[in-house]
Amino acid sequence: MKSVLIAVGHWNIENITQEGLRSWRSSSVLKRSTGASGERNYHWNEIMPRLRDKLIDADVQVYITDATYNADIYNRNYDLCVFLHYDGGGSGERCMISAPNRATQPQYLNPDAFTEAERFAQIWKTTYPEIVGVPNRDDKITIGMRDYYAFDYVGFDTPSVIIEHFNHSSHRGSFLKNNPELVAEADYQSIKKYLGIEDIITDDKYRVVHKGEVIATYDYNPEDKMREYAEQNAILQEQLADKTNEVADLTVALQNQEADNARLTTDLRTCHLERDKLIVDKKILEAQLADSNRRLQIALEKIEALESLKPCDAYGGWQMIVMGVNKLLGKGQ
Repeated sequence: MKSVLIAVGHWNIENITQEGLRSWRSSSVLKRSTGASGERNYHWNEIMPRLRDKLIDADVQVYITDATYNADIYNRNYDLCVFLHYDGGGSGERCMISAPNRATQPQYLNPDAFTEAERFAQIWKTTYPEIVGVPNRDDKITIGMRDYYAFDYVGFDTPSVIIEHFNHSSHRGSFLKNNPELVAEADYQSIKKYLGIEDIITDDKYRVVHKGEVIATYDYNPEDKMREYAEQNAILQEQLADKTNEVADLTVALQNQEADNARLTTDLRTCHLERDKLIVDKKILEAQLADSNRRLQIALEKIEALESLKPCDAYGGWQMIVMGVNKLLGKGQ
């Protein structure tokens, strides 16, 4: 039965001690190595469980550990040990993998384990980037990766590698943080090829085999279909992100337009109120004017009537007129 050790980088690093480390390492310095933002939670909660379950389904014995030394874990050898990380810094797209440094003394591994670790790294470089859509960058491998402190822990006969899945601050890195299944599947396919696990037999049909039993038959290669769906899903996720941004922009524009509409509605209501008041004032003034015209007409008629009277001996003509007007206005007899 094949065995794989999955070690989650930075997880529980605050509890690291000098146990298992080479003399020139400093556990007090390593305690502060908590990783890039969200790195250890992502690998412990998202990648490790998915990769573990896929390997168990393929009949692989799986062991899990954190970033500290555990004698029960490391006092045995495995067919492969993978240390899970992601990178940070800048916006460049990249993924990397490194076997231990052969030049470090005393050596981390025996020659065969070194060779197997490097063989797995080559398989991963051709498998993982194709599935996740991130370029492999050997030129970005650091001394810290080649002399990774946890290489001190692994058994002398255990092929071991450190993996940087992506740059978490890049565009594709952001996408993969939201799509951990794609990362776990790419790691699984790499490990499966390395361990020689053949769960699909290809002839005129594609058969899925589990523990020697054919459990499904297809006219197409399920791996190809899975990769196709993963690529389509990646495209749709990017399109969804674009549409989500467009909706956000339109929502802001709509809110601004609604605010403008509210102000215009208030202004229009104010104008209607002022218009209605002016209409009422106009009607009142028209009524007052009509009444004044009526009263003036009556006065003119009275004056004409008085002018037609024969002047009295006691009063002159104009005196009679004045007396008549005053009477009409209530100012005397």
